[in-house]
Amino acid sequence: MYETVPVDKRFKVGHHTGIMRSIHQLSFFATLVAATLLIPQTVSAESSASQDHFIQKTAAQIAAEELATLRQKVRQTPNEANAHAQLADALRKRGRLREAAQEYVQATLLAPEMYAAYHQIAAIGDDPQQLDDAIARLTKAKQEKPKELMMRVALSELLEKRKNYYQAARVLIEITYENAVPPKYFQRVNARIHFLLAKSKEAQLHAKDAVSSDEDLDVVPAPLPETGLRKGLTASKINESKELKGMGHVPLLP
Repeated sequence: MYETVPVDKRFKVGHHTGIMRSIHQLSFFATLVAATLLIPQTVSAESSASQDHFIQKTAAQIAAEELATLRQKVRQTPNEANAHAQLADALRKRGRLREAAQEYVQATLLAPEMYAAYHQIAAIGDDPQQLDDAIARLTKAKQEKPKELMMRVALSELLEKRKNYYQAARVLIEITYENAVPPKYFQRVNARIHFLLAKSKEAQLHAKDAVSSDEDLDVVPAPLPETGLRKGLTASKINESKELKGMGHVPLLP
């Protein structure tokens, strides 16, 4: 009734069944491993995007909160120049230049000697009246502290912004005659004087080219003679007791 299967045949059938089972198990494990590897990548990508959005949102919130805090400080201490300057710095970093310039102006109204604020007005200001008012304030402050180099540098920058190159150079030339330029700044000051006088000469030449008549030109004053702009300018060789008559006629000693 029952067919007798040879032992070797039973072994072959069982062996074949085991191989098939192993193949199915390997396929299952391969699918499981692939799913295990893919799921974290998807979750990680979604998590990263969520984190980036959170960081961006937080940065915007922080910026808004910082500005709100600085504005509140200005309201609480309206007569504190540093409060206006700090708000101006924050506005400038965010590209709100006109608002920043107005706050720098407020800072200089409260502290006319705050040369860093004048520097920023010269850098970002575009209102001629605003620049002229700043020049007037700083010129008055300079008279009270005639040997303050950084105030003169800021004034020079404002005058340069208004294209008054000769006067921009002159405020620096004056302080070299006062022997008030620290040695570490001397070469930079001297280089700036040369640069501004060159710009003054260039502006004067352009003005002459634009006018064909022989009438007197209402342009910037003539720069110092080129022979007076010798390399290695030092003011230390000028005695304080020596009387200096016209700045435009006094040579810069070697």
